[in-house]
Amino acid sequence: MSPQEVKKFVFGELNLSETEDSDRICEMATRQAFSATKFLLELQQNPDLDISNTKSDYE
Repeated sequence: MSPQEVKKFVFGELNLSETEDSDRICEMATRQAFSATKFLLELQQNPDLDISNTKSDYE
């Protein structure tokens, strides 16, 4: 997806209209989406991983 397509998708999903803070909102939503995708991919690659003992990038 292009950055413009991602932005359009995020605004549609969050029912937002473009405002002065639109770039920041889009950046935050995009980071959350990529973090969730990365987490799911890691779980698929390591099915025996005990996630209760893992650390997040945000700790």
